[in-house]
Amino acid sequence: MQKLDITKSQQEISELHRLLEKEFDALKDQKIDLFEKYQTEKNEILTSISESGLLEELQSLSNQSEDYDAHTRNLDILHKNISECSKLQSRNEVLIRHKLIAIRETIDSFTIPNNPLAETYDSLGTMKKSSVKRPRNF
Repeated sequence: MQKLDITKSQQEISELHRLLEKEFDALKDQKIDLFEKYQTEKNEILTSISESGLLEELQSLSNQSEDYDAHTRNLDILHKNISECSKLQSRNEVLIRHKLIAIRETIDSFTIPNNPLAETYDSLGTMKKSSVKRPRNF
């Protein structure tokens, strides 16, 4: 049973690595639909990995068993692969942050300071209307 779980976890981590690479490419090329699709797939894999409890099981078994080297080796391989995925996720987050900053700066360059006609988003993401009515042709 443990061999099957380890193999399944290795496959899931490899799939996660592949998805993170695809996610980066989608972000780079600004293909938001693909990015959202990959988010769904990535979340399913992450849920499966976290619910499996395999890493915790390997850690506890590696400290107790006589076959310490085999368990440690498997744990090290999984840990290395997950660390690589974590680095890829961080890279993707940095790209998203840079794109958001660029978008905000672009929007700010078009906004007139203290414009009473400007609409803004409130903390819930809905449009906050100003008290001044906008002309229809504006």
